[in-house]
Amino acid sequence: MAPTRIGGVKEQDHENTHSGRRRHRRLSWRAVNPSRCRYHLSGARRAARDYARGLHLYDCVFTTKAANAEPGELAAMGARRVVLVDKAFDPRQHFPMALSDGDAAEYGCDVGFIGSYEAERGAALLHLAANGIPVRVWGNGWDNMPGSHPGLRLALEPVVNTEAALSYSKCISATRINLGFLRKLNRDLHSDRSVEIPACGGFLLAERTADHLRLFEEGDEAAYFGSPEELLAKVRHYLANDGERRAIAAAGLERCRRSGYDLDTRARRMLSDVLGYAVGDGGDGAA
Repeated sequence: MAPTRIGGVKEQDHENTHSGRRRHRRLSWRAVNPSRCRYHLSGARRAARDYARGLHLYDCVFTTKAANAEPGELAAMGARRVVLVDKAFDPRQHFPMALSDGDAAEYGCDVGFIGSYEAERGAALLHLAANGIPVRVWGNGWDNMPGSHPGLRLALEPVVNTEAALSYSKCISATRINLGFLRKLNRDLHSDRSVEIPACGGFLLAERTADHLRLFEEGDEAAYFGSPEELLAKVRHYLANDGERRAIAAAGLERCRRSGYDLDTRARRMLSDVLGYAVGDGGDGAA
């Protein structure tokens, strides 16, 4: 039987008092991939193991990973019910940013990627740089990349949003083409950046997957690639066609808003699915 998908609330109890009924329901949403616990840190490995042992205690387990929703994964580890949900953006911090001259100088670039190093990602970015495309990268682990190129600028540290400054959102808004690579170890079909980039008004050029194609219409709301050669061709095309790129970015932002990809809407849909009635904006059970 196919897993339920709804259109990502932390682990919590929710007391159902709708229509006089009173029952606690234990829900779980975890980004951890318990069936692929290959973390370097023993603490993270223990946390994943302990979480897996407690799966049977939850009425419903939400996951953003399609592979975890297959019958042989979370369900086989004891989950009573598995519901597949998508990633979401936080409207309080992921929105198009007004950039100062200083912001543009600090973050602006033609092509950028925010994320940690993986060999496949490094090879793709070196391919762009070797073909005359300047690329900027923010993230951990890039000092482990074996090759280098003067056209590939590595910050060697992540760029994040804080209470003091929304640097991550500014970085996306200041980048003409935001790349969306996926982590193969996690078997990801989309990531946080898949929705955060369009929500910030950024142009998304990501790996072509079933999830990406469902979330954003190819060529209209985002652009995709399936090989380093196609990535290079798409980068060249959209750098040379600024109006088309801007129109796609605007349509991606509108899709985020229209389809309810924000955290608040996701959480209401998740609670509504479990409780069996529509949870309103105030979370009071109003339809």
